[in-house]
Amino acid sequence: MLVNPDFEDDLHWWQTQYNSGAAATFSSTTNASESGSKSFRTNVSAIGPDPWNVQLMRQDFSLKKQHQYRMSFWAKADATGKVFNCSVLNPEGYSQIGATSVILSTSWQYFSYVFTSALSITGLLTFDFGAQTGTIWVDNTSLVDLTLNPGAKDEGMLEQKDIDNNFEILSYPNPFNRSVMLHESKGLLPLHLLLYNLNGKIVLNQMQFHQNFSLTLDNLPSGSYLLVATDNCGNTIEQKLVKQ
Repeated sequence: MLVNPDFEDDLHWWQTQYNSGAAATFSSTTNASESGSKSFRTNVSAIGPDPWNVQLMRQDFSLKKQHQYRMSFWAKADATGKVFNCSVLNPEGYSQIGATSVILSTSWQYFSYVFTSALSITGLLTFDFGAQTGTIWVDNTSLVDLTLNPGAKDEGMLEQKDIDNNFEILSYPNPFNRSVMLHESKGLLPLHLLLYNLNGKIVLNQMQFHQNFSLTLDNLPSGSYLLVATDNCGNTIEQKLVKQ
């Protein structure tokens, strides 16, 4: 559904912008790509008040009423913990049809989300990079109509799972105040999450079915906690979370 989804034809069919005091450069680069010879690169040197003050976007695809779609892409950053939003919007009023927020590492990671369009419209796809300064790369974007292609494989997810069964949990911000955003790196879902306080008491026990998710922990006192996550292959990792 997207023309030039992998930036092999540079930035043709894509638009970029920065405003409200933000500053950034945009380019297709041959220095880093998930596959092929090129990827998209942005370097944000100054931020504005909102993440959408630095954007990559396009508005050249049609969505059909009550059709289900899968939006996917690969991304990485110059430092672990960088975040950005990917959204599909109705350009009339900029209401959100589907979206995800991701936490990046310095290695290529695959991200995807599924949404249903309530209207037949021309959609607007945006990547919002203005949450922090630094460099982010994006490659191999894809938009698939799952209603017309119900058997379409999630090739990126299959490729990600074939890399290895090891996984990691990225958290942002950490330390946190009320809630913490987390990203599971390999898509080995669902996750079983256990959160322990310093006395060894379980204060959270839940299953998580999304690769990107947040935990609202405003009911817990300030202090250090141990998050134990087990993926669907039985691999377990631990991560320290600190509530301010």
